[in-house]
Amino acid sequence: MFDTGQRTESNQLARIDLLPRTPRFREDQFRDLFKEETPRTVTPATRQEPHPTSIEPGRDIPALMPSPTPSPQLSPSASPDEKKAAAKPVQIVFDEIRRRLSLLPVGVDVNYVAISPDGKWVLMTAFLANQENLYLYSLDELAREPAVAKQLTATAGGKTAAQFTPDSKEIFYLDNGRINVVNLEGRTRPLAVTAEMDIDFAREKMTVFQQAWTYIRDHFYDPAYHGANWEALRVEYEPRVAGARTPDEMRRLLQLMVGELNASHLGAGAPPGANQPSTGRLGLRFDRREYETAGRLRVTEIIPLSPAALPGNLKVGSYLLAVDGRAMDARTNIDDLLNFKTGRRVLLTVASSGDGAEKQEVAVRPVNAATEKGLLYPLGRAKPRLRRA
Repeated sequence: MFDTGQRTESNQLARIDLLPRTPRFREDQFRDLFKEETPRTVTPATRQEPHPTSIEPGRDIPALMPSPTPSPQLSPSASPDEKKAAAKPVQIVFDEIRRRLSLLPVGVDVNYVAISPDGKWVLMTAFLANQENLYLYSLDELAREPAVAKQLTATAGGKTAAQFTPDSKEIFYLDNGRINVVNLEGRTRPLAVTAEMDIDFAREKMTVFQQAWTYIRDHFYDPAYHGANWEALRVEYEPRVAGARTPDEMRRLLQLMVGELNASHLGAGAPPGANQPSTGRLGLRFDRREYETAGRLRVTEIIPLSPAALPGNLKVGSYLLAVDGRAMDARTNIDDLLNFKTGRRVLLTVASSGDGAEKQEVAVRPVNAATEKGLLYPLGRAKPRLRRA
């Protein structure tokens, strides 16, 4: 099974039988009820064979003495791995295989498919009404009712990495980067997973660059790289990526390098569902001129009701000296210090002057960007305004 479609069409669910298939009908199950079965009490030793004298004329009479049969040899039971290896692979019949393609009437724009381990269901990540959700479609040919796509989730976020459990009773998937579990009846529950990860961006960006450059080197369809010197481009862009300070800057440089190939359908972007840094907001504005000349953060504005305004210890004209003990200077990026700190306790070291006079510590809990924008809205500064150069 796979999804298929043209650029301007919705993707459909296609099925190809690898072997010629005889359709099954519910009548077959009914006829199976009348098949004669050997009684369970009859064994090969007690089974009565016809007497030689009652054999039909002209038929050879079998030997009265049974021929010796070799005694079964005991062998150690095969391990699960050996049994799996001994399983006979499917021999695909390619003759007229195109005639065995069919489109299933699922009625949704299919993006991803997975078959349950028991073979009874196909799971689809699909779009409907501009929302991506999980849908289930029955593969039971003997069902009493026609199969229809059953919607399992109903949230607006993107769904990725959906997969069945080994018993085919539940489905694990990512919803906006969070692990959820849904059963076949549509009951969903979140999986409580909490983890913190510290990323050394200085090392990560060089690893990303090397992997991106190597992948195109090994997989680009034109060995001549459309006339570009791919090795020379690595030498040119590697130091530039080394100087990137943010993931966005790194991706822009990768876009420029890939653009040297002058080829379509190429680019560099954040992976779907990536856990992008959520930078905490303090509700502070700083003096740009003093930062550019002296490398110090002097508070020029405190947004009302923001985290910095609530303690009452921060005042306009104060200097921010440190965040969680990390001293601030001209090379310090305050956003890096506030990444993943939304709603978490952060200790600010402030002073009345740049030399640290009357230094004190203030505990705050940063808010997200949306909350800060909401606080700016009553002030009439929620939307950017054009300024003349």
